[in-house]
Amino acid sequence: MRATIQKRLVELERISAAQRQVGALEPGESIGYSIRDALRAKGFIQGANESIAEMWARACGITMPEFKEQLSARAFGHSRREEGSLA
Repeated sequence: MRATIQKRLVELERISAAQRQVGALEPGESIGYSIRDALRAKGFIQGANESIAEMWARACGITMPEFKEQLSARAFGHSRREEGSLA
């Protein structure tokens, strides 16, 4: 159990460091490029006709509708599916 907690702490520290780096964006610098660069560092390359959001969804192993659903649920505290709409 101690090893599991230690692994989780290491992961949280890594995430925290990434968030601090994102917080250090220069005015006018896009968060999208930071996300793309972080995904690229993990081995995910953006396709020629692929948006950064599509690349992010692919990295998460989910479809774009599922990705949008997750973003909506986090942004609004509920899913669009609960409202009867997936669009």
